[in-house]
Amino acid sequence: MSERDEGFVDLGRHAIRIDGDTLTVAVRGVLTGEDMRQLLDLFARIKREHGSLFVLYDGRQCTSVDADARKAATQGRFHEREADLRVAFGVPYVIRTILNMILRAQKVLFNRDVKVHLFEHGNEAHAFLEKERARIRREKGLKTSP
Repeated sequence: MSERDEGFVDLGRHAIRIDGDTLTVAVRGVLTGEDMRQLLDLFARIKREHGSLFVLYDGRQCTSVDADARKAATQGRFHEREADLRVAFGVPYVIRTILNMILRAQKVLFNRDVKVHLFEHGNEAHAFLEKERARIRREKGLKTSP
């Protein structure tokens, strides 16, 4: 089954699927600054419309995150685009290392402790997302499904 069959649409070279308060992003190739800004705009819109934001990243085809994307991730109004939960799977080792550097920089520079839960396989990531999303929605007094 292809991404298109699963309801994904293109966002530049990447593919996304929005399901209520949940955004799934299949990163293909290099994640650029423009890609990151478009994603952050989506984050803000989804959070504004639903009161919560859950993000699942499929990193199996991700090859790099450029400097402009890393910079974009650390700028702006964090509270408007802050995800309640971030889960990723299939992320190559080099990209995990870059992600770790970005998250550490945000903690040091902005006192923001951002967590991304990393899994090797999609089925593990999906199961974790489902469980934690239901728990977080209950805690926030939101419907358990979008």
